[in-house]
Amino acid sequence: MGHRQRAYEVAEEAVIRLRPLAKTDARTFRPHLAASLQNLSVGLGAVGRRADAMGPAYEAVGLYRELIAESASPSGTRVYRSELAHALNAVANCEGELGRPDKALTAIEETVGIRRELVGERRERAELADGLNNLSIWQKESGRNKEALASSRESVEHYRSLAEEHPDAFREGFAMSLGTYSNCLREAGQYAEAVRVAEEALDIRRHLARIRPAAHLPDLAHALNSFAIDAAEMGRRRESAAASAQSVDLYRRLYEQEPAAFAERLAVSLNTYANELDDAGAREEALNAARESVALYRSLDQASPGVFTGDLAMSLNTYAGQLEATGRAQEALDAAREAVTLYRLAVEKRPEAFLQALVMGFNNLTHRLSNADVHEEALTTAEEGVVVARRLSAADESPPARSALATMLATRASRLYAASRPAEAVQDAREAESLFRGLVRGERGLDAGPHVPQLGKTLLLLGIVLPKTGLPDEALEALAEAAGLFRRLVEDSQEDTALHTPQLSAALVELGKLLSAARRHEEAAEALLEAVPLCREAARTGPADDLAEFVALLSATVELLVSVGRRSQALPLAGEALGLLDGPLQDAPARQGLLGPLLPLLGVLQHGAGSEAADHTLRRGVEVAEDLARTGPAYEPVVQMAVHALGTYLVDRHQCEEGRALLVRATDIARRLAAADSAYDPALAWTLASYGHYPVEEETPCADALEITEEAVALARRLAGADPAAHEPLLAWALAVHALRLADATLHDEAVRTAVEAVTVARRAAPEPHLGFALHASATTRLLTGAEPERAAAREDITEALAIYHGLAREEPGLVATYVTAAEGTRRRLFREPGP
Repeated sequence: MGHRQRAYEVAEEAVIRLRPLAKTDARTFRPHLAASLQNLSVGLGAVGRRADAMGPAYEAVGLYRELIAESASPSGTRVYRSELAHALNAVANCEGELGRPDKALTAIEETVGIRRELVGERRERAELADGLNNLSIWQKESGRNKEALASSRESVEHYRSLAEEHPDAFREGFAMSLGTYSNCLREAGQYAEAVRVAEEALDIRRHLARIRPAAHLPDLAHALNSFAIDAAEMGRRRESAAASAQSVDLYRRLYEQEPAAFAERLAVSLNTYANELDDAGAREEALNAARESVALYRSLDQASPGVFTGDLAMSLNTYAGQLEATGRAQEALDAAREAVTLYRLAVEKRPEAFLQALVMGFNNLTHRLSNADVHEEALTTAEEGVVVARRLSAADESPPARSALATMLATRASRLYAASRPAEAVQDAREAESLFRGLVRGERGLDAGPHVPQLGKTLLLLGIVLPKTGLPDEALEALAEAAGLFRRLVEDSQEDTALHTPQLSAALVELGKLLSAARRHEEAAEALLEAVPLCREAARTGPADDLAEFVALLSATVELLVSVGRRSQALPLAGEALGLLDGPLQDAPARQGLLGPLLPLLGVLQHGAGSEAADHTLRRGVEVAEDLARTGPAYEPVVQMAVHALGTYLVDRHQCEEGRALLVRATDIARRLAAADSAYDPALAWTLASYGHYPVEEETPCADALEITEEAVALARRLAGADPAAHEPLLAWALAVHALRLADATLHDEAVRTAVEAVTVARRAAPEPHLGFALHASATTRLLTGAEPERAAAREDITEALAIYHGLAREEPGLVATYVTAAEGTRRRLFREPGP
């Protein structure tokens, strides 16, 4: 059964033998009985019989008090007072283990008082250090964190001095005090110092376990678990995971030998391990570890009702998270509800110990309810959580308490936003931001630790909510700062760069959306381009929904790149998106909806790059769009875009009859859409311009073509007048097309004026292809006037146009092939060169 069981049995036998002897010869045997009772208490506690340990401890204290009162010599009194301190320490352990830290604190305070009076030689200094260490434990359990930190620091100072003088004698006690100190530092928010101290304790425990493994393996397992928690707080995930796994392995071996002694320790180490496995993405393994932890704590709670209530609630919280991560939403919700119920019971008995845990229970339950679409209850739970968090913060100014309030406020903000109450959501998020900033700045000597990611998440939330309250500029600032914070965290996370990647990518995507809405397209494209590789690997290994979101991100990035003229960068991303839709997402319900707008876009890009695949892609785009349109009118804009793209491509490829028919159809659809919703006016203007650009002389009389381009220009003027930044490129293109049709109608003066306006607008607002086309139109209309002064200006225009076209052709030959041919013909005529 192990040496702990044997030690208990020996102590029990000693007590049985000494009781009758102490009755017959009290003076001789009462001191021995008191010592044996104390040993029995310790032995009972070691084998998990905490309630049974209480009686012997108190009996030992009573005997030592009698011996002190009866002692006639100072030396005898000193010895008995020292032994009384040992017995009081046993009482403190019993009371604390049974969930009564206030009584434990009373006993241990008397212990430390005695040790301070008796301190002198080396052994007595060690006993004072040990008493201070235990005092700090029960001070912390009683919510007196500042006093606990001071007591623990003093214990470490004593033990460090003793260990430097006599390492073999005091190294173990020093390691113990360091372990307690790291816990106190963590509670005080000094995370970097906590992990440094925990690492120092672990090094000593490893050394001791190598010398005497049987004696020191339990303490090594405990030190490994503590280090895992502290290392995780500082983002040292790989070290944390390795330490946690080793702790579980050691405790499991010890538990198999002595279940009663190590059930609790195995349970807590499994809880830590579950969190580490979850961070590493090993979801099923994390679930199994959390489930085992819950089972152990249930057994302990049944054996000692009320003692392990808070611990069981903690393990249920972890278990709920793992259940949800593995798709067991209802079970997760049930576990989270039970955790809050248990925390409420624990708070009734010991608010100072479990109020913060209750807040985090509310926080987790809110998320579980939200993910289960129980939105009203989620908001109600978040509101109660904030009330409790404010109560906690008012009583406890420690960083964990302030962090709990900030976290709960951020959670309520997200629920308020979901409930269409953005103004209240912003108020909560701003308060959370302020609290996290205070923690990050290192107020009161704190480390930033885990609060930097929390600040980043709150800024991300603000970036999403602020635009709904009419504050897009502030939202942009918040998102830019969030992206900067997470970028730095990713760069600094050398061990695990994926730890903060999801938050960085989310911030970049939201930033890209908002920049695009603000028409800052170049910046928006850069933000989304940075997000794409961050999302790629996670999307490939995640569920289908994540992959679909990644395809949507690729498509949005492609559209932005096209809008700023970076088409060569857009093409491979569009191809990647199509590959995913035809590969892993082939059976996804949303596949057709994603394919619909992507195929025309990809086809246009392929055409621009001179790829023969464009014909197949564009025709497939029309087929997919028509299939979608059969499901409802919502997809008619997709059909219009696909038909327009194919028609334009075919006319460019001199397949004019089919191309013109498609452009006629695209125009008809655009007219219907625009008549129902003015948001489609730009699509109608572009389609009219395309239709007017490609008249087939024998089928479209010049007057009809001119009428079409006049309509395109009028519509483009109205749109550009309302929003120049968005629609002046459209106006430049429509003017250039109209100028060419005016020239066809021999309205040369008006044609030149219109082309000159097209160049002016294009220079101001349009991308290079538009400027090249406007210059070409200007050169052509000037040439057709037949006037020599116009020819001189035309030569300058066509030279500049060809320089633009040749530059574009290096990357996108298909985009300008038709224009280059026509422009070269104009140049030859202007410079009176022979034709090819």
